[in-house]
Amino acid sequence: MMLTEARSEIVFREGDIFRWSDLNKERSEFYSHCRSHIAIFRAGKLCDTYWNFLSCYRPPDLSWSFPDPDSVLDPEDVLLKPLGNIDELRAIYPAHRSYYHAQDIVDLRHSNAPNAPVFIRKYARRSLDAVLEHFTAKLEGYRAEADFASRRATECQSLMQRISSGEIDLESLLP
Repeated sequence: MMLTEARSEIVFREGDIFRWSDLNKERSEFYSHCRSHIAIFRAGKLCDTYWNFLSCYRPPDLSWSFPDPDSVLDPEDVLLKPLGNIDELRAIYPAHRSYYHAQDIVDLRHSNAPNAPVFIRKYARRSLDAVLEHFTAKLEGYRAEADFASRRATECQSLMQRISSGEIDLESLLP
């Protein structure tokens, strides 16, 4: 029986996408090494996308193979969190993530595929709340940068005054 995080049984469909974690606590840490912990169900197999990212997106009508057998996961050994089905998503530019609610985004990027696609659910629409949240965070960042620059300018001005007054010897300044 394959379980989700909510402990409900999964009926796999072609193109289902999951986040996964290892249920076998006895297994070595090496098992998770070079794993994206993102899996796609294709051609009857649950495949981690770390090494086989492009293979996971080949249309099923082409000859299907997984170049690395280690990427095929045993559904009985992993805890799965469903993210969506590839046929129910549409690709967007990663920079457009901020236009949508987080629950509508399926981001397949990981350390071995930083240019992997970012998807949204087909029904997703741009969200005023998400956009405002994005720009609020940007504004807070810019204000923090401005505060930092202001403090540095004040420190610089103070140092210049101390040097001009002779309080600090020019020969003692570090380059």
